[in-house]
Amino acid sequence: MNNNRAGFPAFFGERNMKKVLKFVFAAIAIAGWAEEFVDESSFVQIECLVRPIDRSRIHRGQKSGAAGATVRATSTNWSGYIAAPSLSTSKTGSVTYAAGSWVVPSLLPTPDSTDCAIWVGIDGALSATVEQIGTSHNWFQGAQENFAWFEMYPNGSYELVGFPLDIGDQISARVSYKGNNVFKLVLFNHTKGISSEVPASQTTMAGTQRSCAEWVVEAPYSSGVLPLSDFRLVTFNYCSAVINGLSGTINDSRWVSEPVTMQGSSGVKALPSSLLKNGTCFTVFWEHE
Repeated sequence: MNNNRAGFPAFFGERNMKKVLKFVFAAIAIAGWAEEFVDESSFVQIECLVRPIDRSRIHRGQKSGAAGATVRATSTNWSGYIAAPSLSTSKTGSVTYAAGSWVVPSLLPTPDSTDCAIWVGIDGALSATVEQIGTSHNWFQGAQENFAWFEMYPNGSYELVGFPLDIGDQISARVSYKGNNVFKLVLFNHTKGISSEVPASQTTMAGTQRSCAEWVVEAPYSSGVLPLSDFRLVTFNYCSAVINGLSGTINDSRWVSEPVTMQGSSGVKALPSSLLKNGTCFTVFWEHE
């Protein structure tokens, strides 16, 4: 995505392990709201201005692996989970839906500008396209910036201007394939009772493989991976997918799934937890920029 301006490895050490465990308990508490997930028909639908985001600040397609190759468990700028019929070969046309929810994080201050994007999508890990929608949370000039966006990579990235986002808001996203090269991308703000659907004219794209579903926290890319905002933790809830016409959770036994750890040259940057709540929930923990 652009920028606008499983378990825990032993190498973390005792101090970091204690921090992670503390975050796990907090994450479980945060996750509770998903049990009362509201009916989408109750939302007030709004139209947002679709504004292009600087093309030079867009993320570049797949991050975890190359098309047709085995997905690696680490990425330079993704952390989260991938689900697919197979992680060793691309199964074209098998994924038709991905959904998940999260809470807008409160970033910790950093001396420099930092960026993070939280999203749900189809493709990217096993193919050269990505169909995704989510929110971005950046630290810029001493303050937190929040905005909603979508992208049909390799097409441009767009901001959903006017979509309300405040710290603590409960957000969910849906990406579904409707046929004839058309996708449906919808973002919901449960706290404010608002939803917005991306116009179909912006979500029509040929050549998509629909080979995997993803739930990701990303460090955006601009001539290199940008410093990752200190979001402390992001908990994904109510995660689901439709693969080969079957509806299930991330770790459904009818397909395969894999956690992805974000790792830079200086070590782990963001780490996904094990799956909770029968595969519908997990937490991504920030480690460093």
